[in-house]
Amino acid sequence: MKNCAGLKQILIISFIFITIIPVIIISIISLQILITAMEKEISDKNQIIAESISGEVERFLDEPAGLIKQIAGVIENNLLISPDSTGKYLDTVLDSYPFFEGIKILDNQGRILYISPYNEDFIGIDFSSQPFFINKLKNNTHVWSSTYISMETGQPALTLSYPLKNGMIAGHLNLSYLQGLIDRVKPGTWYAVITDKDGTLIAHPDKSQVSQQMNLSNVFAVKMGLEDNQGTYFYEYMDIKFIGSAAIVSPTGWVVGVFQKFGDAFASVIKIKIVIFSGICIFFIIALILCLAIVKRITTPLSLLIDYSKNISQGNYNIFHMPLSYFEINELAENFRIMARAVQSREQELAYEKLFIDSALNSLTDTFFVFDPSNGKPIRWNKSFKMISGYTDKEISEMKAYDFYYNTEDLEKGAENLEINFITKAGEKIPSEYSASAIKNENNNSLYIICVGRDIRKRKKLEEQLKQAHKMEAIGTVAGGIAHDFNNILGIIVGNAELALDDVPQWNPACNNIEHIKAASLRAKKVIQQLLNFSRKNIQIRVPFIIQDIINESVKLLRSSIPHSINIEIEMPEEPIIIMADPSQIHEMLVHIFSNAFHAMEENGGILKIRLTQVELEQEKTNGYHIIKPGQYVKLEISDTGCGISYEIKNKIFDPYFTTKEVGKGAGMGLSIVHGIVKSNEGMISVYSEPGKGTSFIIFFPIIDEHNDIIGKGPSELPKGNEKILFVDDEEFLLDIGQQILNRLGYIVEIQTNPLEALKIFRLNPKEFSLIITDMTMPDLRGDQFVKEIKKICPEIPVILCTGFSNKMNKEQADKIGIARCIEKPLNQREMAVAIRDVLDKKARAGTKACPYNY
Repeated sequence: MKNCAGLKQILIISFIFITIIPVIIISIISLQILITAMEKEISDKNQIIAESISGEVERFLDEPAGLIKQIAGVIENNLLISPDSTGKYLDTVLDSYPFFEGIKILDNQGRILYISPYNEDFIGIDFSSQPFFINKLKNNTHVWSSTYISMETGQPALTLSYPLKNGMIAGHLNLSYLQGLIDRVKPGTWYAVITDKDGTLIAHPDKSQVSQQMNLSNVFAVKMGLEDNQGTYFYEYMDIKFIGSAAIVSPTGWVVGVFQKFGDAFASVIKIKIVIFSGICIFFIIALILCLAIVKRITTPLSLLIDYSKNISQGNYNIFHMPLSYFEINELAENFRIMARAVQSREQELAYEKLFIDSALNSLTDTFFVFDPSNGKPIRWNKSFKMISGYTDKEISEMKAYDFYYNTEDLEKGAENLEINFITKAGEKIPSEYSASAIKNENNNSLYIICVGRDIRKRKKLEEQLKQAHKMEAIGTVAGGIAHDFNNILGIIVGNAELALDDVPQWNPACNNIEHIKAASLRAKKVIQQLLNFSRKNIQIRVPFIIQDIINESVKLLRSSIPHSINIEIEMPEEPIIIMADPSQIHEMLVHIFSNAFHAMEENGGILKIRLTQVELEQEKTNGYHIIKPGQYVKLEISDTGCGISYEIKNKIFDPYFTTKEVGKGAGMGLSIVHGIVKSNEGMISVYSEPGKGTSFIIFFPIIDEHNDIIGKGPSELPKGNEKILFVDDEEFLLDIGQQILNRLGYIVEIQTNPLEALKIFRLNPKEFSLIITDMTMPDLRGDQFVKEIKKICPEIPVILCTGFSNKMNKEQADKIGIARCIEKPLNQREMAVAIRDVLDKKARAGTKACPYNY
């Protein structure tokens, strides 16, 4: 019992010193910190309100200051407003901005020149003695006057003046808005005031004090603000303790003051002090009572707990049953029994976890490999590692890490996304991407290296194919750039040849030579067009055309690039067959198929057969991918005698990036593009092939017969006219040739190499011109931008856009900006004459009015 009593005293004293006293000390310190923080928060809040109102006042003053400067700029700029309209302008400003009571304009001697609202009695009155006029002469900038009570409104006001070259402008600003700012402050807790730089009230909750122009410079917070000391202060005024904050309005030196009675501001702090001190006392009493109860509950069953622990120390885990009524002791005994069962359960869980990890690792497609860096001995690996390596489990266990990786140093250092070669049993080096990490001991020495690898052969192949695709795209871009300049050159050659043909008699031998020059140039134009059709990626434009022409052009383009060991046989009907499709896409489709055929026969040579027939399908036909409806179709069969395609590969040839060619000989996109072109033009494609016997592509396109007018007709007389045309191009030679051709056709032509100068000429007299012809690519201003500027001046003027090559203009864009016709260079005389006459006749039929002078 004595031991229990001693223990009880020790526990009580320890409880008091360890728990109660520290809680009391912490509470007192926390209270002091809380009170200090609340006092600072109250002071900061006071100051924030003052600064917020100050900011509102500054923003209020910024608008009239900016406005008075703007008015001065308008008045002094005679181009914007005439002196006779100054009075009306001031009246308009006064109506739009009610914060001005009135505006005056004074000359250099201070006499009133203009006044708003207008009062004839004030004109000529001398204000040179007024402070705002004197300060203007000194400072030469806008000046804020001292505040005063307005005679018109009875509200606080001031004069804002700003210098002019020959005088000044003065606006009388009504400050009643500031009273609204003050009224927003919550009454009864805070109140706010605004004083001018002398301490005279501008705004106050008691408006009578403003009317009396009370001065608060003797109030401590206001006094500190007037001395340019912004902040929050504690002071006494009329024996009452206050907290006051002062904020300065920077443009005018005014002071915004926010005040609170100290008792009101800190009432909550005083209440908190009382509550906390009361709580500490109550806590002390309750804690002491609780301490006595806890000590009693601990010391009473202590002897029984000692006996209970002896049984546990002897390893008797089955006698943990005591008829005790104390929850803590019973729970402790139960926890011991739970602990024994938990140890047994955890052993089973570890076995299950090992099985789970093994299953998870073996289900991975990535390889998993763990080795000892000290000797390279494999520790653990998964099923994928074994399959890819080709070794058995026993063989792997007897090998070293460097047998699978030539250099294991990077893996031992730890790495992410490291590309190395994995060596198989067959000696194959498989490109792999590895991430490795080390398990280290307490001395930072690596115990195990964990490696996770991924086979990246497919990715490497796709990356190489993507590079090839980018190269092809770059070639197309370069071809387009070269075509622009080359077409301009051909335009000069064709134009001069046609002019020469008009001047040279038919009997002259030179006439035949010039015809050859023209024919060769037009042939070069077709070659360039074929290259552009192959390289450009424009929006699909489906038009009716003769398919035999596209086939012949495609064969001519590629004939020179194939070896002599390959012969081309063409079988096509003489009667033109017309289909509705995108000619450039059909051309591209043929080039891809021809190219594949040439590669198939490159080594041993062979025959490329092209057979075109007209067929009628009486029922739907399908190739397994899509269906075409019954009707009239053109059947295009392209066959080669090359190496052929196996059944396995034939099912993949239309897949993007699939290729059997060596790197650098194909990107795997050709037949995928062919398939897309055929489908988008409502056709169908099938392939038939056997290894060693060649390959045949059979393509169907629907035939149309509503456009027989596109079949070529004999030459007719060139259409002429007498209208005036503005011709704009940065190439002087092209302009010179174009002017000669158009002059011979009867047109009056004015030429310009600079689009900006052409714009000036058109702006002077837009009615003079009936048509504008412009190039697309020009310095200073692109053709489409030039057309937009022209349309602003005269929306009705028709425009023909000529271009050597441009990927910035298509039919939809041309229609949007009002281009009547787009023609690609080089132009021949007939093409230019027909296009001009069509556009001008269309304008005449539409009854377009003459251009208005709307610039």
